[in-house]
Amino acid sequence: MQIKVTVKGARELARTFGDDGLIDRMLRPGFKKSAVVVEGSARGKVHTVTRKLQGSLGHELQGKGASLEAHIGPQPGLGQSRGYSESDTSRWKKPRRGKNKGDPQTYAPFEEERTRYRPAHPFLEPALTENEGRIEDLILQSVDDAIAGFGR
Repeated sequence: MQIKVTVKGARELARTFGDDGLIDRMLRPGFKKSAVVVEGSARGKVHTVTRKLQGSLGHELQGKGASLEAHIGPQPGLGQSRGYSESDTSRWKKPRRGKNKGDPQTYAPFEEERTRYRPAHPFLEPALTENEGRIEDLILQSVDDAIAGFGR
């Protein structure tokens, strides 16, 4: 699942100030802080039985300037195999104990959206939508800080 957030006006500001690196200096700190906020919120919302998916959540910034992207979700190498007991699965049709050896990157989309066998347990989209105002504030603060430091 991909949700795209577009920051309008950054290119125009950089063109006005005549500094190509300004866009990255404006957006990167705000994107980093916003990614941490969304990741933390998603960790609190994720459906947990073994907590493996919860432990695999992370964020990564990719790109530069106007192409900057924050990827939030299960990250490669995070989330170790976790055991679960019959009491953890008591609400399943057939409660059982075992070990979750699945890759969170594979099954996270099914948790977020749904399958024909089980309902969705969305965690990323609500984490983003519930923090929209805070994300906007963090990015605007980052832009203000970059512009304030421009003349120095």
